[in-house]
Amino acid sequence: MNAQIPELKWTVMVYMAADTGESFYLKAMEDIREMAAAEFKPDEIRVVVYAVAPPPWAAKCWEVTEGGGIKELAVLPDLTKVNAGLKKADPVLMGGGNPPLSVVQFVNEFAPQFEAQHYLVVLWGHGEGIDWSEKLLKTPDPEVKRFAQGSQSAMHLGELGKVISNVEFRLGVDADKIVLGFDSCLMSMIEVHYELKKSMGWAIAANDEIPDTGWPYTNILNLLKGKDSPDVVAAKIAEECAKWYSTKINKSSVSFSACNLKNIGAVADAVKEVTTELESSLADPTSNLQWIREARDFAEDYGETAYVDLNAFYTKLREISESRLKKATDDKEKVSLNKLIKATRRVCELLSQFVMKSSFSDEYPQKYMNDSLAVSICFPDSQDLKGSLEGLQINWNSYERLSFSEVTGWAKFVRGFLA
Repeated sequence: MNAQIPELKWTVMVYMAADTGESFYLKAMEDIREMAAAEFKPDEIRVVVYAVAPPPWAAKCWEVTEGGGIKELAVLPDLTKVNAGLKKADPVLMGGGNPPLSVVQFVNEFAPQFEAQHYLVVLWGHGEGIDWSEKLLKTPDPEVKRFAQGSQSAMHLGELGKVISNVEFRLGVDADKIVLGFDSCLMSMIEVHYELKKSMGWAIAANDEIPDTGWPYTNILNLLKGKDSPDVVAAKIAEECAKWYSTKINKSSVSFSACNLKNIGAVADAVKEVTTELESSLADPTSNLQWIREARDFAEDYGETAYVDLNAFYTKLREISESRLKKATDDKEKVSLNKLIKATRRVCELLSQFVMKSSFSDEYPQKYMNDSLAVSICFPDSQDLKGSLEGLQINWNSYERLSFSEVTGWAKFVRGFLA
């Protein structure tokens, strides 16, 4: 960690990845111009943006400077320096020419020039939440998993924790000084956040599809000018994004959450307790599982059939279990229901500490807001594992290997329930 506290308050590092060329750069420059429209002093805030699209488009890097300036920065063609200290060199990135930098290489290269007290790291691209396979392609690859679909610099969700591993060390600050934001769709999932817990303090993400207009960067950079701590900044960004999509120009049904990643371990432990109780119901051949289906359908995430809102699901599970308990006559069933009620209540209590802020745009349907905290969990509607996007299904092999699935046993339960 740094011996001296830098004078610079915030460094904003934006990593842009996409699956298109010219249109991608047009959109990237539009967002960069939004950043340049913010009024900030260079001794308080600095902004560096790295953008990469598939060949033949070259990776580019810019610094947004005082007074609306946009200065292009050199991107090293020789990755010897940026790979220094990495446990294993990436054969794709080391493949010659001027290949794109990964997130950690981007941080390695530019963080020393932008040393600050706090960091806002933004991952910009086509997010899809958990991993998906392109089932209907002529040559589908069941192992395809990505953030920024189709991009040469795609980040695999299952590898996300590794991709940003030790970022806090490379930035020279504790994790609680780092806010991670997803300017991308459907990334506000408990499984995604669990991959981030070691290297990031706070996370901001959308729980729905977001329009191409993306984040309101002018407003967000202006938020950094105050003396707020990173947790307060994260909450304000989530609120500002929801507000942005409530305007006449961007009018959309979108929800955002700001989460305290330090608390996610306790949430996962509590989810494991609930999962254990639910699995006991699966093991009972006489058990009617319709009550689990009822809770799942109640909490189905707005606009995405493969996800359910985590807090709404456990809230409904508890309510149904309390109702069943009143009618139960079997002592064994009573014991089981009491355990489930206690466990679901514990999850909801911990979620209220984990989710610092939930914000919904004005167009968001009221019936989905009442018990929602805008953080989802994967719970497909049926065994076909389809989501709302045509031609895509969940990559279940990949999903089962996610850290959250392994720790909580959630994937095993879902597979058994759907069967």
